[in-house]
Amino acid sequence: MPGGADFLEHAFEHTRAGMAIVDAAGVVLRANTAGASIIGRTAEEVTGLAFVDLIHADDLELALLELGRGMAQGHGGPAEIRVGRPDGTWVWVRAEATGLPTEPPTLFASFSDITAERAVVEKLRQADARASRRAGQQEAVALLGHDALAGMPLDELANRAAQLMATTIEAPYCGVLLDDGDPEGLLLVAACGHFTDAVGRYRQPRDAVAEVLDGSEPTVHAGEGSEQVEAWSELAAVGIRSMAIMPVVPRSGPPGLVVLGSEAAGELSGEDLSFLEAVANVIASAIDAAAAVDHLRHNALHDGLTGLPNRALVLDRLELALTAAAAAGTQVAVLVCDVDRFKVVNDGMGHAAGDAVLCAVAEQLRAQVRPGDTVGRFGGDEFVVVCPEVGDVDAVVAIAERLAEAVSEPVQVGSTELVATASIGIAVGSEPGEAAAAGLLRDADAAMYRAKARGRNRFELFDDAMRARADRRLRTETELRKALEREELLLHYQPVLDLATEEVVGVEALLRWQHPTRGLLEPEQFVEIAGDSGLVPRVGAWAFGEAARQTAAWVAAGSWGGRFTAVNLAPRQLSDRHLLERIDDALERTGCDPASLRIEITEEALVDSELAASSLIALRDRGLGISVDDFGTGYSSLAYLKRLPVDALKLDQGFVAGLGDDGDDMVIAAAVIVMAQALGLRVVAEGVETRPQLEVLRAMGCDLVQGYLFARPMPAAELEAWLADRAG
Repeated sequence: MPGGADFLEHAFEHTRAGMAIVDAAGVVLRANTAGASIIGRTAEEVTGLAFVDLIHADDLELALLELGRGMAQGHGGPAEIRVGRPDGTWVWVRAEATGLPTEPPTLFASFSDITAERAVVEKLRQADARASRRAGQQEAVALLGHDALAGMPLDELANRAAQLMATTIEAPYCGVLLDDGDPEGLLLVAACGHFTDAVGRYRQPRDAVAEVLDGSEPTVHAGEGSEQVEAWSELAAVGIRSMAIMPVVPRSGPPGLVVLGSEAAGELSGEDLSFLEAVANVIASAIDAAAAVDHLRHNALHDGLTGLPNRALVLDRLELALTAAAAAGTQVAVLVCDVDRFKVVNDGMGHAAGDAVLCAVAEQLRAQVRPGDTVGRFGGDEFVVVCPEVGDVDAVVAIAERLAEAVSEPVQVGSTELVATASIGIAVGSEPGEAAAAGLLRDADAAMYRAKARGRNRFELFDDAMRARADRRLRTETELRKALEREELLLHYQPVLDLATEEVVGVEALLRWQHPTRGLLEPEQFVEIAGDSGLVPRVGAWAFGEAARQTAAWVAAGSWGGRFTAVNLAPRQLSDRHLLERIDDALERTGCDPASLRIEITEEALVDSELAASSLIALRDRGLGISVDDFGTGYSSLAYLKRLPVDALKLDQGFVAGLGDDGDDMVIAAAVIVMAQALGLRVVAEGVETRPQLEVLRAMGCDLVQGYLFARPMPAAELEAWLADRAG
């Protein structure tokens, strides 16, 4: 073994670690071969060099600090610094300095090459930065999507989008432009960075962005001096050197652009472009949703085929006309027009021909009325005309004659010329109020049926002779009161299925009347009379109690498996001050778990009264589910869906029937489902009769379905057998 000095010399020279002796001035007195190799030199070349000349300027302060600590305290480091090589590259080293007991003082420095290690760390740092940026962009898109689903106005959403883009990508200009139809070009509706003062005023000519709007160039990436940047001269003037332009392409509604400008000439990353595309898609979806909601609101008050006011809007205008007539001492005429033998056209020539006739009749009637009159369609082949401020009976008769003559104008359907006629019923009144309006409409309807009974193609004025029909209604009312006492009412149950699994998850309880002489009556044959006679609370209470009793029996028998039973509540029930008392009594008497029951209400009930709203909240507090039935046919405000404790929406079967055939029905159904899901509500489609309808609903993301495709309403015993057969 060599002596001590020889051993240390051997170790210094042959170790893999870099070593050097440095004097107090930082001059290298000696370096080993490994150390010199690390910095790209020989040991002789290193000797005599001042280490400050080798250290990267950004690391010099740290190196001097550690050198001083080594001299003063006996040890300095470790420190990670860059040392220059003769070829101009830099090598990262991890160095430590130890003071030596020599005179004059010297330092022993040891160091190792960590360049590869630092490269790995830098790559990880960059990956973390990209991941953080990507996460920030995803969060921004999620926030923007949430705002869109919450119904944020489009201008506010565009402003939020510009702010999120500027924050996430750190660009000096972010803007959103939308096409509002102005020939001058697309309007800047939101901006962040440059040109915020131009929002609402600046327009970009369409020809400058035609390729983007046409979809032939979905993303434009422009470098300095490009035609695209020059086309946006205002941006080029403030130093924008490159741009990304992303089209906003809604399915319906006007297009737009998301624009980002950068002062750097380089292109954005693919992730940044994907982020811009996601922002553009959210804005496009918001435009679609706004258009769908507007369409839904319009359809809630108008007939989908003819565009005429529907029953709700006609009744509203009739009430206003009666109020004005009572104040002015005038009268209002209501004319119910029913197209004669319309079923023959529908059955013989198809629904398309029938629709053409209905649209023609609508135009013919509309052409004959005054500006202040209202022409509406109540469904089927029934039209209603409301004429305020009419004179004597002769004036009303003249109106009816004009309407009848207009309807009889020939209608060309393909190669066939059709001539329609109408049976018209007339009622005149001036008493204000909702009940009076409904009564006047009912009287006109009765007169129309009399015109049909007397041979069609004629008109009839409501008179005392028609009171006989009212008397018959009174007899039905009396029989209905006795039906409650004689237990002639019963419930049939229609299964409700989970669309994804097609498993039965519940049933809807539907009212029937086993009349002693007229046989089994459906609600359409007596519920209206029950409403007019004040029997709704009693009939409704019986139906709820019976549904609760039957559900409790199914649960006790162990055959119910967590299913629910839906029970319809009429708007008048919700306004009944004794409703909660009746509900509590039924639950206590039957022992039914409220969670097994679901209340179904119509859209009308949502806005019926504050009492109705408080009743719904109280019912929900008791654990009962709440569904809105026939959604899309009424005129409720969407705000009520957020304020009231609704769990589910039932898509009206009128929309379901048109799925796959009617574009409007497709749009409305999709809008209802998207809106419901955004509000956290489930959607039940009723009236599903065909597999194509089912598959369209499945593609739209509908939750539950019911209809004749699966089963008709049936008594409880038949339902039990049906479920058993299905399970077997």
